Amino acid sequence: MRIGRINIWVIFLSCIIASPLVMGSELAINDVYKGPKPLFVLVEDDPTIWRQAPLDPTFIVYENGLVLYRKDPYLSTPYYFVNLDQKSLEELKSKLIDERIFQMEAVYSVIEGDMSFKGVRNEFHFFDQGRSKEIRVDTPTPYFFDKENEVHFKSGFWQDKDVQRLPELIRHVFETAKSFKSNDAKLWKSEQLEILYKSNSGKIPPAWESFPCIPRPKINFTTIGEYYNYSIYVPAKDIKKIIKESKNSDSGRIFQIRNVYPNDSMWGGWGSPKEIK
Repeated sequence: MRIGRINIWVIFLSCIIASPLVMGSELAINDVYKGPKPLFVLVEDDPTIWRQAPLDPTFIVYENGLVLYRKDPYLSTPYYFVNLDQKSLEELKSKLIDERIFQMEAVYSVIEGDMSFKGVRNEFHFFDQGRSKEIRVDTPTPYFFDKENEVHFKSGFWQDKDVQRLPELIRHVFETAKSFKSNDAKLWKSEQLEILYKSNSGKIPPAWESFPCIPRPKINFTTIGEYYNYSIYVPAKDIKKIIKESKNSDSGRIFQIRNVYPNDSMWGGWGSPKEIK
């Protein structure tokens, strides 16, 4: 999803790669992950999207009062943000983070019977006083068959019947997150974007050498066994120019362009820059 969410999820390009990889400094890499720390993150899967990277959140609350959320529960819709005052933040936090959360199971499934298709994964991330807790909820893949008996996946996420089968505490957290709204919310766009890049030669386009870059392990995120092996972090305001510059390269591919959220290494699955290196 992306280019600013950017309303593009997956971008495929043909490129030519010609010069040695130049890694950004550790300071530059760490700068990618700057910002306030999260208190709560909700990540919802969407089976209609062909994913090649960690899932993106639909709701985030940060310890400084920043809240990022979508007004509509679809991965193609934009983010909005609001800065809560301390009182409002504490009220929201009390509805999302309960001490009992940290004693709950790590995985809950509301999938019944023999599913013809794999269920979708949804994640609740909690952070409080140095502690963290991830709770995963697996829900059925929403799909239907047409008159020709071909399968189609529905856009959207949770069915009401799925939510009602969750433990009461998790259901309360989910409903709190999904019902959040603010009249003061404004459109949010990430200042930095992560280019997920597949290099066939171990090099990146020369025009990208000055940007922070992290090599990635060969993880098969796609159904055809392909993978990307570099994350390049670039200014969002220059993304069109940056993509255009890469077109003079050879045999590389941009798998996806995704937002960079404040401190998303705490919940996005990549770990810290030092761990990555």
